[in-house]
Amino acid sequence: MPQTTKKPSVRELSATPEKYDFADEYVDRILELLQNPCSSAAHIRVISSSTVAQELLVTRLMARGEFLGDTVMLRKFDCNLLDGCGRVLLRELYHKLEIPQEIDSFETLCDGLDLVGNSKRRVAVFYNADRLRRFPPNVLAMLFAIAEEKYDGFRIVTVGSSKMDYSESFEITSPVNIVIENFAKDDLLDYLTVRCFPSEKSIGRDAIRTMYDTINLHCKEPFDLELVAKQAWGVYLKRGGSTKALDSKLWLDVVKRQLTELFDAPDIEDPNSVRFENMPLLTRYLILASYCASYNPVSSDPRFFTKMSAKQKKTNHPVPDNYKSAHEMGPKNFSMNRLRQMYLFLADSFTTPSDHPERLNIPSQIPNLVTAGVLSRHSAESNLSDPKYCCLISLEAAKSLARSLNAEFDLTTFLFDFASQN
Repeated sequence: MPQTTKKPSVRELSATPEKYDFADEYVDRILELLQNPCSSAAHIRVISSSTVAQELLVTRLMARGEFLGDTVMLRKFDCNLLDGCGRVLLRELYHKLEIPQEIDSFETLCDGLDLVGNSKRRVAVFYNADRLRRFPPNVLAMLFAIAEEKYDGFRIVTVGSSKMDYSESFEITSPVNIVIENFAKDDLLDYLTVRCFPSEKSIGRDAIRTMYDTINLHCKEPFDLELVAKQAWGVYLKRGGSTKALDSKLWLDVVKRQLTELFDAPDIEDPNSVRFENMPLLTRYLILASYCASYNPVSSDPRFFTKMSAKQKKTNHPVPDNYKSAHEMGPKNFSMNRLRQMYLFLADSFTTPSDHPERLNIPSQIPNLVTAGVLSRHSAESNLSDPKYCCLISLEAAKSLARSLNAEFDLTTFLFDFASQN
């Protein structure tokens, strides 16, 4: 019977930590396809049922991409932030791929790629790629058709858990598939042991397992776990912890303290005491968008936050007999997608590009606003795909903030409770 070669496990690979990274094997294959001049792979599709494995791969791929020189440019696009909106996608492609001319359609994207030529291959890495389903089919069709037509200068990598076959609907060449094997709990523990305790594997494994079993409900991301472990181990040693056998009681006490210091935020008693004038311009528009999202019914969004808003506001909209004022009932929670649409509309309506040379990274602002007491989270910490938030500031504080941004910004014209009375 012929012998088959068994692929080494993560535990076996961890015997040589300086050469080991879980994602490296897959990253090597992706980079080979992207750099090989004979490769015509317009779309590389990476599939994994583990979000941890997806994140590890994307992080490692982007880190390795920084050392590719002038041949390949890798840029990451989080599909959770694109909202299934073609306009947002084009804007992100223009900025991140460094297209020399502004683009407002896929035709102008083609023209821009022609201008830059093939001297540097631009690669769009779409992370959380299952959310690409939210785009209209014609948008995806044009995007992948451009990649196939101009594969020498532009390619696409998608990373997700879905086996969605874009080629079935859009009549393009089938993608190159790379399937990542499941990243089980033991694999994650081995990975963290190698990263955090390369020279102390025995006690390191005990420390990682004890830590994981205790805090995994509060801290799931591998990079957060790695940060906690490294910080806690230094404190553990300073407090006289044994390196021969793990002092579990001391270790858990240190881990919990580090978890609090690194990730827990202090409460703010009065959100209206926050000094908004010290915040960046676009962050203040984000706060106002969150207020509108908390106090407006979802059904009213097209009336206030679309291009037809000005015309629709002047139209008489009768209030249902059973309607209860949101300002009497209190704020409701909202999704990130809804907040983003409102923010983009307000920022586009009342600012110009010269007012804010830097674009706002909304997800990075949310934790700061929660820390400041402006927002509160109203969904489970484990809900990472569609978290819900609520705005805590008062109406007077919101109206004052709007007036401070623009003399013509009357916030009540964007609030259903007041606009319905006009």
